Amino acid sequence: MKDRKELKIHEIAKILSETNIRLNNYGLFAGNFGIALFLLEYSKHFGDKQMRDKGLCLIEDVFVDIERTKLPIASFCNGISGIGYGLNYLNEQHIINTDINDLFDRDIDNYLFEIMKQNLYYNNWDYLHGALGIGLYFTMKTKYNNQLLMNIDHLLCFFEATKKHQTSNGLKWLSVIDHETGEIGYNISLSHGISSIAVIMTKMYERKIFTDRTEELAIGAINYILDQEIDVNKYGSYFPSKSKEESQNIFRSRLGWCYGDLGIGMTLLNAGNVFGRKEWVNKAIDVFLNAAINRRNLKENAINDAGLCHGAVGIGIIFYNLWKRTNMPQFKEATNYWINKTLDMATFQDGLAGYKTYHFNPDTKKPTFIN
Repeated sequence: MKDRKELKIHEIAKILSETNIRLNNYGLFAGNFGIALFLLEYSKHFGDKQMRDKGLCLIEDVFVDIERTKLPIASFCNGISGIGYGLNYLNEQHIINTDINDLFDRDIDNYLFEIMKQNLYYNNWDYLHGALGIGLYFTMKTKYNNQLLMNIDHLLCFFEATKKHQTSNGLKWLSVIDHETGEIGYNISLSHGISSIAVIMTKMYERKIFTDRTEELAIGAINYILDQEIDVNKYGSYFPSKSKEESQNIFRSRLGWCYGDLGIGMTLLNAGNVFGRKEWVNKAIDVFLNAAINRRNLKENAINDAGLCHGAVGIGIIFYNLWKRTNMPQFKEATNYWINKTLDMATFQDGLAGYKTYHFNPDTKKPTFIN
């Protein structure tokens, strides 16, 4: 008998493959490539050749859209650097068999390098929407093309030139923390902040790319992040949404991976394993156990929908990953809890498979849900 999870997966696949859902975005996170990635993963898991064909056709459509665009989006979230990274993932999982250098040739690499330099000129080093995401693409691509080390060197030179020193041997970097007002400050999150610098420098170090430099930047970033720890018994989370020096009023961070404990915990866990820092691994496990056991209230933890970035399913995926890595029963139980919450949220009759996305309207100052 099929369980609720499998039935919902089949329902989502049916909707995405049979309805004419074509987004104005061809990207990895919220675009047509993301749909293709799901269909191809689905076809591999369930042995569905028809879904595979539809996923491959959708990827062809993505490349047609890119060719038609005079200045295609470059970002990891919505653009060609994320698509390149996603195709490499499909290659490594043996879902497709393609030559990344054929699809992403020197012209594309040169274009991405120019966009990366423009982003750095405007201090936009954001992982999802700026230079770091393109740098992650180049990190992946170095296994196919060593000439791209020059591009990574340019990125490292930027972070070395703009770093600011903190106590405890920490390093920090300024970025925009409020896009409406243009306010700049120190963001510690994984999605847009200093945690993402630590993560990508760690990946570069693992690939043996400029190891002395990437190690210094990664460790400096993590030392700064650790300085931002707050009293978990008082606030309910180990880390705030913003750095302590940017927050007049410290409060608990949300539970989604993008800001707060889960994203920072994954940063500490991965870097701790790579650099052999047991104390970072232990801190990460403490952070995750608190989140798994004590942070279940949806409202208190700002969980308003089922989505991957801010919602219940993203939390479930992180705990599933932790359970597979550690075999700790607390993470298995947390996985089941958050996946069940995800399934319970499919309540909208006019939503895709019952789901909608929570959205706060800045004009009306009221929350709403959108497809």
